[in-house]
Amino acid sequence: MSSADPEAERAGHAHDHGHAHEHGHGAPAAGSATDPVCGMSVDPASAKHSAEFAGKTYYFCSAGCREKFLAEPQRYLGEAPAEAAPSAPE
Repeated sequence: MSSADPEAERAGHAHDHGHAHEHGHGAPAAGSATDPVCGMSVDPASAKHSAEFAGKTYYFCSAGCREKFLAEPQRYLGEAPAEAAPSAPE
């Protein structure tokens, strides 16, 4: 696997980490963004995949990460949907 990003190559680019990504996997380098789905560092200037949500643009390493995000943005941003509050039994 030849890649311009040696860190991504070492990480193996696993998608399902089994945890939320609100911690951001560390601060992204200046001029880069973090894919909210897999945590990879993405260059916004050359990213092929992006989406807007709640007035903010998010960048993705792949179409697959973008699709997962669009299906459940709150899951990847650590936000609970408003309807998720359990109701008390009557």
